[in-house]
Amino acid sequence: MKPVFQTDTTFKTGNCGGACVASILEIDLKDIPMLHNPDDPEDGATYCRNLRSFLVRFGLSYIDIAMSEGHDPKEFFKDCWAIAIGKSPRATEPWHKHGVVWRNGKIIHDPHPMGAGLEEIEMYGIFIKMDPSI
Repeated sequence: MKPVFQTDTTFKTGNCGGACVASILEIDLKDIPMLHNPDDPEDGATYCRNLRSFLVRFGLSYIDIAMSEGHDPKEFFKDCWAIAIGKSPRATEPWHKHGVVWRNGKIIHDPHPMGAGLEEIEMYGIFIKMDPSI
């Protein structure tokens, strides 16, 4: 993991997710395409579809695992790179989400220059090898 910081910190067009992906893959942020739809920042399906398409060249896929009442799924993906997604401490709207690099129960890197982390986690995005024998 090589820390990469986001270059756009706005909630509508921000690239914290791209910075997390770049950090995990140890590549330049400029090599990450726009993952979300800035006209509909709550459209998680577009984000996942775009990210999965991008990750194919690395032999990886991506799945979201949502939190449920009284259950934290992080125990099921020990030693996996993930993006923890949740409420930003800078949020002024309920849809203002932020992503941080997560591994083994803790934040490894917050791509926001302030580094304030998350107030609460709503889901994890897990990176999965498409061929587990590799």
